[in-house]
Amino acid sequence: MYSIKYTHKAYLKIDNFVNSYKSTFIKIYSDTWIEDEKLIIKNYIEVWERFYENIKNKLEDIFTQEIILWKFIDAKQQEHVVLSINNFRMFVYYNEDWKRKERYIDDIEFSRR
Repeated sequence: MYSIKYTHKAYLKIDNFVNSYKSTFIKIYSDTWIEDEKLIIKNYIEVWERFYENIKNKLEDIFTQEIILWKFIDAKQQEHVVLSINNFRMFVYYNEDWKRKERYIDDIEFSRR
């Protein structure tokens, strides 16, 4: 089993992605005059908190394994994996140290499917 280490940049990308979607839904449902406006907003916040946990769990499931299937190497010789979660694709760029059995997640890009 490999251990996973995240760069600060990768953490920021995950946080920014999740928080931007959460704030977007809060803005959409604020001041709508809908009777259950606060309940709707609360539900969206819970959904996006679970989404954050799903991202972390997906990364751990893939990157702790001995062998990573479907990895790609780009023109800069950097390895990456394309993962699907909900309606999004995550492009996860990483490096690995075989001797120490560590993988370093350097960057994450998100896009809609």
